Order: sequence, then structure tokens, then C-alpha cells
Amino acid sequence: MEIESGAECLLDGKTKVVVIRPLNRSKTVFSVQLPEKGIDTVDRSRLTPLAAAEVSATPQSVPGLALK
Repeated sequence: MEIESGAECLLDGKTKVVVIRPLNRSKTVFSVQLPEKGIDTVDRSRLTPLAAAEVSATPQSVPGLALK
């Protein structure tokens, strides 16, 4: 999944950040807005798109779990 400018992501699976822009052509390094801490530069591997993180946390994604 490609990360776009303005996308909300989880940094290291914990902190919600907003992607400002990619810093290289291959889109492997991004400038992100951290809550109350300013702007930081992070590697793509540290970012999880928030939509993907929410989907993976739903009960339907757990094999063998039945919903009532």
C-alpha cells in the first residue's frame, strides 16, 4: 500500500502521525507531523497506514473467531 501526503499512519504501531510528504523519489523516507512534538523524518518501514491498522484489529480478521 502506497503512503500519500496527508495520510494518517501509526508510527512504530503506537503513535498516530500525519504524513507531510515523501522526501525521496522511491517514497521510502517521509516527513511526518508528530503530535505535540513537531516534524520528524522516518523510514517507510516504521509507518503503518491507519486504515490498514484498523482493518487488522477487527474481529473478522481473526481465524476461528465467531461473531454473535
